[in-house]
Amino acid sequence: MHLIANNVCIVIRTLVKETVKEISHSKGFNKTIHNEDCIHMDIIGNTIQNSSVYLFPFIIEYSIIGMAVLFSMWSGIGEDPVYLLDDKPSPGSKQPSSSLRKHQALDWSSSSTGLFLGLLSLVFLIITLILYFALVDHQDYR
Repeated sequence: MHLIANNVCIVIRTLVKETVKEISHSKGFNKTIHNEDCIHMDIIGNTIQNSSVYLFPFIIEYSIIGMAVLFSMWSGIGEDPVYLLDDKPSPGSKQPSSSLRKHQALDWSSSSTGLFLGLLSLVFLIITLILYFALVDHQDYR
Protein backbone atom coordinates (compact mmCIF):
# COMPACT_ATOMS: atom_id res chain seq x y z
CA MET A 1 0.00 0.00 0.00
CA HIS A 2 2.93 2.34 0.64
CA LEU A 3 4.19 1.86 -2.92
CA ILE A 4 0.73 2.58 -4.30
CA ALA A 5 0.53 5.75 -2.20
CA ASN A 6 4.00 6.71 -3.42
CA ASN A 7 2.89 6.36 -7.05
CA VAL A 8 -0.22 8.44 -6.35
CA CYS A 9 1.98 11.17 -4.85
CA ILE A 10 4.28 11.08 -7.88
CA VAL A 11 1.32 11.50 -10.25
CA ILE A 12 -0.13 14.38 -8.22
CA ARG A 13 3.24 16.11 -7.88
CA THR A 14 3.93 15.78 -11.61
CA LEU A 15 0.50 17.13 -12.54
CA VAL A 16 0.85 20.09 -10.15
CA LYS A 17 4.37 20.82 -11.39
CA GLU A 18 3.29 20.72 -15.04
CA THR A 19 0.21 22.86 -14.31
CA VAL A 20 2.25 25.52 -12.51
CA LYS A 21 4.74 25.54 -15.37
CA GLU A 22 2.01 25.94 -17.99
CA ILE A 23 0.21 28.66 -16.01
CA SER A 24 3.44 30.59 -15.53
CA HIS A 25 4.17 30.40 -19.28
CA SER A 26 0.63 31.32 -20.34
CA LYS A 27 0.29 34.28 -17.96
CA GLY A 28 3.68 35.63 -18.99
CA PHE A 29 5.28 35.56 -15.56
CA ASN A 30 8.89 36.67 -15.60
CA LYS A 31 9.88 34.41 -12.73
CA THR A 32 9.62 30.69 -13.41
CA ILE A 33 10.09 27.86 -10.96
CA HIS A 34 13.44 26.13 -11.48
CA ASN A 35 16.09 24.51 -9.42
CA GLU A 36 18.74 27.14 -8.61
CA ASP A 37 21.62 24.75 -9.32
CA CYS A 38 20.37 24.03 -12.84
CA ILE A 39 20.00 27.68 -13.81
CA HIS A 40 23.73 28.32 -13.55
CA MET A 41 24.65 25.35 -15.77
CA ASP A 42 23.57 26.03 -19.33
CA ILE A 43 23.76 22.46 -20.65
CA ILE A 44 21.98 20.76 -17.75
CA GLY A 45 19.37 23.51 -17.35
CA ASN A 46 18.50 23.51 -21.05
CA THR A 47 18.45 19.72 -21.24
CA ILE A 48 16.06 19.40 -18.29
CA GLN A 49 13.84 22.19 -19.59
CA ASN A 50 13.69 20.84 -23.17
CA SER A 51 13.23 17.18 -22.24
CA SER A 52 10.55 17.82 -19.60
CA VAL A 53 7.93 18.05 -22.35
CA TYR A 54 8.59 14.41 -23.21
CA LEU A 55 9.24 13.10 -19.71
CA PHE A 56 6.09 14.33 -17.91
CA PRO A 57 3.71 11.96 -19.78
CA PHE A 58 6.05 9.01 -19.22
CA ILE A 59 6.27 9.66 -15.49
CA ILE A 60 2.48 9.71 -15.23
CA GLU A 61 2.00 6.60 -17.40
CA TYR A 62 4.60 4.50 -15.59
CA SER A 63 3.25 5.54 -12.19
CA ILE A 64 -0.29 4.52 -13.20
CA ILE A 65 0.98 1.19 -14.58
CA GLY A 66 2.94 0.64 -11.36
CA MET A 67 -0.16 1.39 -9.28
CA ALA A 68 -2.22 -1.11 -11.27
CA VAL A 69 0.39 -3.87 -10.97
CA LEU A 70 0.92 -3.28 -7.26
CA PHE A 71 -2.82 -3.15 -6.56
CA SER A 72 -3.41 -6.44 -8.41
CA MET A 73 -0.57 -8.04 -6.42
CA TRP A 74 -1.89 -6.60 -3.15
CA SER A 75 -5.44 -7.76 -3.80
CA GLY A 76 -4.22 -11.36 -4.26
CA ILE A 77 -2.33 -11.52 -0.96
CA GLY A 78 -3.93 -13.68 1.69
CA GLU A 79 -6.14 -15.73 -0.56
CA ASP A 80 -5.80 -19.47 -0.15
CA PRO A 81 -4.98 -20.98 -3.52
CA VAL A 82 -6.54 -24.30 -4.45
CA TYR A 83 -4.44 -26.69 -6.49
CA LEU A 84 -6.09 -29.50 -8.39
CA LEU A 85 -3.90 -32.49 -9.09
CA ASP A 86 -4.98 -34.98 -11.69
CA ASP A 87 -3.18 -38.32 -11.47
CA LYS A 88 -5.20 -39.97 -14.19
CA PRO A 89 -3.30 -40.88 -17.34
CA SER A 90 -4.14 -38.76 -20.34
CA PRO A 91 -5.83 -40.53 -23.28
CA GLY A 92 -3.34 -42.09 -25.69
CA SER A 93 -0.51 -41.81 -23.18
CA LYS A 94 1.20 -44.83 -21.69
CA GLN A 95 2.56 -42.94 -18.67
CA PRO A 96 0.57 -41.27 -15.93
CA SER A 97 0.38 -37.50 -16.13
CA SER A 98 2.24 -37.08 -12.83
CA SER A 99 5.39 -38.52 -14.38
CA LEU A 100 5.13 -36.00 -17.21
CA ARG A 101 5.33 -33.15 -14.73
CA LYS A 102 9.06 -33.04 -14.14
CA HIS A 103 11.09 -30.03 -13.26
CA GLN A 104 12.89 -28.57 -16.23
CA ALA A 105 16.05 -26.58 -15.85
CA LEU A 106 15.89 -23.06 -17.20
CA ASP A 107 18.55 -21.90 -19.61
CA TRP A 108 19.90 -18.55 -18.38
CA SER A 109 23.06 -18.63 -20.48
CA SER A 110 22.17 -15.63 -22.66
CA SER A 111 20.57 -13.51 -19.96
CA SER A 112 23.79 -11.70 -19.05
CA THR A 113 24.35 -10.81 -22.72
CA GLY A 114 20.85 -9.36 -22.98
CA LEU A 115 21.28 -7.48 -19.71
CA PHE A 116 24.53 -5.83 -20.80
CA LEU A 117 23.24 -5.02 -24.29
CA GLY A 118 20.12 -3.46 -22.76
CA LEU A 119 22.18 -1.38 -20.33
CA LEU A 120 24.54 -0.34 -23.14
CA SER A 121 21.64 0.77 -25.31
CA LEU A 122 20.12 2.68 -22.35
CA VAL A 123 23.38 4.54 -21.72
CA PHE A 124 23.72 5.30 -25.44
CA LEU A 125 20.16 6.63 -25.54
CA ILE A 126 20.68 8.87 -22.51
CA ILE A 127 23.92 10.29 -23.92
CA THR A 128 22.24 10.92 -27.27
CA LEU A 129 19.31 12.72 -25.63
CA ILE A 130 21.61 14.88 -23.50
CA LEU A 131 23.71 15.83 -26.53
CA TYR A 132 20.63 16.57 -28.64
CA PHE A 133 18.91 18.78 -26.09
CA ALA A 134 22.18 20.51 -25.15
CA LEU A 135 23.20 21.30 -28.71
CA VAL A 136 19.83 21.84 -30.43
CA ASP A 137 19.85 25.58 -29.71
CA HIS A 138 23.37 26.22 -31.02
CA GLN A 139 23.55 27.42 -34.62
CA ASP A 140 26.97 25.81 -35.18
CA TYR A 141 25.71 22.28 -34.50
CA ARG A 142 22.47 22.26 -36.48
